[in-house]
Amino acid sequence: MLGSLLSRPAFMVVVIVATVAVALTLVLIVGVAQSRPQVPPASLAEEAVPRVQRLLSYTPATIESDLRLEQVYLTSDYRSQYADHVEDTLVPQALRDGLSVQAQVTETAVVDATPTTMVVLMIANLTTTKEGLRGGESDGRFRVTLQREGDSWLIDDIDVV
Repeated sequence: MLGSLLSRPAFMVVVIVATVAVALTLVLIVGVAQSRPQVPPASLAEEAVPRVQRLLSYTPATIESDLRLEQVYLTSDYRSQYADHVEDTLVPQALRDGLSVQAQVTETAVVDATPTTMVVLMIANLTTTKEGLRGGESDGRFRVTLQREGDSWLIDDIDVV
């Protein structure tokens, strides 16, 4: 019916215009989808586990050197806050009381993720010993914020919840 209303050249122009319109629409849809910032994969939370475990674990003999070495995995803002906590609280307590803590993260859950940040809840089994005597085990719950800096993901905060 359309062919009888339009001449053959006019019909071809309509088909070509319709094809180009569909192709442009697809290009725009794909382009917009690809240009959206990518949310980090959930596996990033698992990659942070060993770092968090090392930041939460210490012994009196190695606390100062171990926790200083781990600061490379912290954002510059959090690094100074963490260093103050280590120097003002953890080191004196560990040395005075002979405290050791071994942290083992047992569960993780991503709470929020954007292209530049990820918030992860972590549950860690904390084994505390005092001068060689086993003090006990407890579960600690932590909200860990990861921040993208360049191509790296660094710890921007660890809060006890």
